[in-house]
Amino acid sequence: MATTARSSARRERLLAIALDLFTHHGVRRTSIEDIAETAKIAKGSVYLEFRGKDELFRAVAEQVIGEMLAAADAAAAKGGALEERVTEILCAKFWRLYELVHARPHARELIETKDAVAADLFRAADDRFARILDRTLVEAAERDEWRPRRPYTAPEIVAVLLRTAHGTSYGGPRLGAAAFRRRVRLAVGLILDGAARA
Repeated sequence: MATTARSSARRERLLAIALDLFTHHGVRRTSIEDIAETAKIAKGSVYLEFRGKDELFRAVAEQVIGEMLAAADAAAAKGGALEERVTEILCAKFWRLYELVHARPHARELIETKDAVAADLFRAADDRFARILDRTLVEAAERDEWRPRRPYTAPEIVAVLLRTAHGTSYGGPRLGAAAFRRRVRLAVGLILDGAARA
């Protein structure tokens, strides 16, 4: 049991180190040796946990996606105004990705690696985010908190919300968390108000 706990702790530490090195130095410039050296373990110990850098990248992606989805689920479950819940769901995904990837000098490389190694994980996560948003809108309609006007449907509104939040960080200077959230909140308000039944 102690060996399993130690292995789990080592794995979590390696994932954290790999995430840090990948986002700061790029995937190509980060070697398994760099990860082992930072973790202060033998290179072979990294290979006991992961067959190679692609498997390690994929495991990092799974962990980041899991954290984002957990934050989105928590935001959906919170009380409060619909616009705030939707804003927090969107920020759970897009602020984290912006912070980890798009605001980094190696963004293109990180995206290319994601597409080559973990595209299926991100597609599945995108579907989960859409379901979380859809469920949030449907539940709001069931409570008469908000209703889409015809011809709009919840899935169509979800698609617009996701694309809009994705583009929120583009153009202009780098945004901080508060500015990013304000932009997303403004977009959410405009979309939900514009699509709401009068």
